[in-house]
Amino acid sequence: MRPEGSPGKGLQRPTSVRSLPRTRSGRPPPHVHKLELPSCTEDHPGPPMMRILQLNLNHCEAAQDLLCDTISKLSIDVAILCEQYKNLAPPNTWLADANGQAAIWVLEGIPVQQRPARVHPYFSWARIGGIFFFSVYAPPRLSEMEFSALLANIIEEARGKRPLVIAGDFNAWSKEWGCRKTKPRAPILLDSLALLDAVLLNISDVPTFNGKQGSSVVDLTFAC
Repeated sequence: MRPEGSPGKGLQRPTSVRSLPRTRSGRPPPHVHKLELPSCTEDHPGPPMMRILQLNLNHCEAAQDLLCDTISKLSIDVAILCEQYKNLAPPNTWLADANGQAAIWVLEGIPVQQRPARVHPYFSWARIGGIFFFSVYAPPRLSEMEFSALLANIIEEARGKRPLVIAGDFNAWSKEWGCRKTKPRAPILLDSLALLDAVLLNISDVPTFNGKQGSSVVDLTFAC
């Protein structure tokens, strides 16, 4: 998802993300992000390195079943998910939004240090290993005004939280991250996340979704 042309405002290209081989379904597998935690282990208990998986399940039962197997094989610590087939019940640590569209799955043995006081529509967040993770799904049916309102809610929740990862399917198209054209949601998204000084982590030119109607690059990861 390497941007074409000059980088957009607030965007830079880190080297901490790598792509995995494709699955048989044709959908590129999730990226696994290796995040270094702050050095103060007393304030941020957890492993010195976490393996983070990001995936859009497209409400597919088979994809969610495969997710469970993939998490085990890749020793994933935290999964940032959207369009899940279903929410998992305890003993799983599964933090979902109010609509069943976004979730954070924290694997066994890793404590959740902080979570929202109430669930929100279209996004969920948690502090894990000293890092604040936000999982977001912005449905294409949202108007530009509704999309802006969703981002405003995310910014309000995320303000002052560091280190921070905001990831998910924003259904926002931009040449900045490899789409063929830029649509109105993209500048709204970039302007909103610029308030947090967030940078885009996507660096691959491989689409994040492949389907019968074509491919797209709408699954994004921002951090600050």
